[in-house]
Amino acid sequence: PAHNYLMRIVATESKEALAEILKRPGAALQLVSKVNDIYAPELEIEVKN
Repeated sequence: PAHNYLMRIVATESKEALAEILKRPGAALQLVSKVNDIYAPELEIEVKN
């Protein structure tokens, strides 16, 4: 899932470079974490039973 997410959001001209980076173990999860830290909105989530 992390790999697919990154490949969908990357600029077209950067896809080849990203594909090379994603060959490294753990790279996809590290990149997703950083992207989400910067771009994802802060959500308050509450779970009720």
